[in-house]
Amino acid sequence: MGERIITIRKRRGLLTVDFNQVTLHKGRGDTVKWKSVPSNLKYLVCFGRRTPFKYRHYGKVRPRSGRIEVTPPVGRRMGFKYSIEVGDLLLDPVIIIRD
Repeated sequence: MGERIITIRKRRGLLTVDFNQVTLHKGRGDTVKWKSVPSNLKYLVCFGRRTPFKYRHYGKVRPRSGRIEVTPPVGRRMGFKYSIEVGDLLLDPVIIIRD
């Protein structure tokens, strides 16, 4: 099982993330952990109607995704757009789920 860490940074009024697209494999038990730099940065991760995980919202209180809850067709992938919000700054990265 692998935990992918996605680091959210705010510098000079800009919001960045180290991976704009992350591929996770359900069969390997991959998960995600969001963390911020600086560590006291308040952020909110929001999935729309579709989320690959149990919850639609993540942040400082719940930074880990837990297990993947969707099953893509064999040999196919599923994409999930989500947003990262820090104050009035917004990013729209993607998580790809493979079997």
